[in-house]
Amino acid sequence: MNNPARDFNGHSYYVVTESEKPESYDDAKNDSEGYVRFHDDGTTSGFLASGDWKIKDRKMYIHFDAEEETGSESEDDDYVDLSAKTKINGHVAFPEKDSSGEISEWWVQAK
Repeated sequence: MNNPARDFNGHSYYVVTESEKPESYDDAKNDSEGYVRFHDDGTTSGFLASGDWKIKDRKMYIHFDAEEETGSESEDDDYVDLSAKTKINGHVAFPEKDSSGEISEWWVQAK
């Protein structure tokens, strides 16, 4: 069975705040705003922020503690598109999309 959480539990991801897919892993690492580590209890930690994450319908929603809590996911929330999984130099990568489906960021799994 395909378990999308397997790509996140215990892993750190660099967050690249550009819509273009990074050309290499080094570009992703060097151009990132920092990293987020995903824990199997549904929380995150890292350089950027901490909060909670949840996977629903091949989409991952991340609610950082610094953001205003809305209480539930909605179509207005940005999400990491798990169905668009790709690789950059052998590292798992996912695009983050806004409510219109446009790519806003890239999440690239750290070594």
